[in-house]
Amino acid sequence: MNMIVRKKGKNELELELPEQNETLLHILTERLQEDKRVDTASYYIGHPELDNPILKIKTSSSTPKVVLKNVADSIAKDFAELRKIVEDF
Repeated sequence: MNMIVRKKGKNELELELPEQNETLLHILTERLQEDKRVDTASYYIGHPELDNPILKIKTSSSTPKVVLKNVADSIAKDFAELRKIVEDF
C-alpha cells in the first residue's frame, strides 16, 4: 500500500492513499471516530478516476500517527479472528 503524507503536524495528519477505495477508508474512519483521542477523522474521494482518496485525522491527546497505528492493529486483529472463524467452518 502506498501512502503520501500531504500534511503532518503535532495533532493533524493528512494522507493521500493511491489505489485505495471507500471500503478501506470507511473502516478506518469509523474506527478512528470511535477512539477518544480523535477529534475528527474523515476522508474525501473526489473524482474516482482522477483523484486519490484523502484521509484526514485530527487528535487531541496523542499523535495521529500513533492513533492510526493502533487502529490499524485493531482492524488487523479483527480480520485475523474472522479468518480463523472461517477456516474452522
